[in-house]
Formats: sequence, structure tokens, C-alpha cells
Amino acid sequence: MKFLREEQLSNIEKSTYPYETGSFYMDIVNCLEKMGDFIINISQSVTELSRAKGN
Repeated sequence: MKFLREEQLSNIEKSTYPYETGSFYMDIVNCLEKMGDFIINISQSVTELSRAKGN
């Protein structure tokens, strides 16, 4: 994530694309990161439940 943020800021400074585009990009990246965290939490919960049931 740090690399994506640094690259995005660099591109804005170079005027590679407008600030608004960079803002939308980072919003999407942040949402995807949250989704990834949710997926990890769900998979860990399913694994724990499976182990608790002895499967």
C-alpha cells in the first residue's frame, strides 16, 4: 500500500493526472484493502469453527 500511495502522490506532483483522479484511485485502493481484511477475517473464522467442530 505504501508504494501505491507514494507513486500516486508522485504522479499528482508530476501532473500525470488530475488530483481528483488520484483521489478516486486511492479511495478504490482503500476499499479493496478493507475488503481484503474482511475476507481474511471471514476465512480465519471459518477455519476456527471447522477446527472447533473437529472437521
